[in-house]
Amino acid sequence: TYNICTGKIIEFLEIAKILKEIDGRNKKIEIKNEGMNPEYSGDNTEFIKEFGKFNFSNPKTSINELYNWYKYDSKLIFNDKIFDNWIKN
Repeated sequence: TYNICTGKIIEFLEIAKILKEIDGRNKKIEIKNEGMNPEYSGDNTEFIKEFGKFNFSNPKTSINELYNWYKYDSKLIFNDKIFDNWIKN
């Protein structure tokens, strides 16, 4: 089993800002539990040992590609209520 990641830390807030920019609907970013696990990171040591140096995509490019797959290819209905059943206030 490999953890496929860049091995670099990225803040969840930065991911949210990238999504907000890509989405273009100017949705408000709301932080529910400030200071609680504010980053996404991973250890890719085993992957690098097995496959060597790897050129990872930058987060903005990867997030853009994934967002567009969900929006245009996943068959989900992408409207203002898409997350209503996923996110509970």
